[in-house]
Amino acid sequence: MKYIIFLFRAIWLALSLLILFFSMHRLSLLDSTRDVSELISLILME
Repeated sequence: MKYIIFLFRAIWLALSLLILFFSMHRLSLLDSTRDVSELISLILME
């Protein structure tokens, strides 16, 4: 039973990491200039 729970958590973690990397890659492809301007505005607000 513990092995099944560990396997499920490992698969869930791997899927969430894949989704995170894919969304970051897609965002960098689509909105690179917008992200840079948002980062600059965040730095200036500090």
